[in-house]
Amino acid sequence: KVKFTGIYHPTYYELPKNISSNLKVVITIHDMIPEKLNNFDYNDKSFINKKNAAERANAIIAVSKNTKKDIIDIFKITPEKISVIPHGCSILDVEEKNIQFSINKPYVLFVGGRQTYKNFNIMLKSFLVSKISNSFSLICVGGGKFSDKEKKMIKNANRANDIIQINANDGELKNIYKKASLLIVPSLYEGFGLPVLEGLALGCPVIASNSSSIPEVLGDAGIYFD
Repeated sequence: KVKFTGIYHPTYYELPKNISSNLKVVITIHDMIPEKLNNFDYNDKSFINKKNAAERANAIIAVSKNTKKDIIDIFKITPEKISVIPHGCSILDVEEKNIQFSINKPYVLFVGGRQTYKNFNIMLKSFLVSKISNSFSLICVGGGKFSDKEKKMIKNANRANDIIQINANDGELKNIYKKASLLIVPSLYEGFGLPVLEGLALGCPVIASNSSSIPEVLGDAGIYFD
């Protein structure tokens, strides 16, 4: 049993059993995407742990106003217990490293996972039918190799040489951002949207979906789409 008096800030939501009432608990909630968008099992252990941690916490840090709203709506937490503290951006402090990739055109950039709420497939379809694809390549950084469905879409459009997926460390990603013609962030939902902040910090023009927390991060410094 934890007996000391102090502040405990876990890195995730599973608190020690029989945690002392003398201990002040602070948790950070980065998003409520699983609960908001998925057919979520409210008997799932991860949901129960997250809800219990939010209820036990003396204070909650939300990384955006939108995430705070979601915490209130879903967990019924009193607003006064939640403070909004946006993310900072560490990529400016990373040593830039050059990276080579096999494209011969200026490129549009997509960063991160490509799972459903990231809305990648809609973005890819739009890119393939857009006039912009005649003049620009598309580089996708991270998120794992293209799926069979993604590969088929790219192959059917005869664009295999212009649309590539690469992995990069932070120094290489910094170089990629700085050389990109623009960053596309098409997400249906984000708890914050760190690539938006990274793109802005490195002078990369950003176009993004007008959803969830993204307008909080991008403000009037980019172009929005539905």
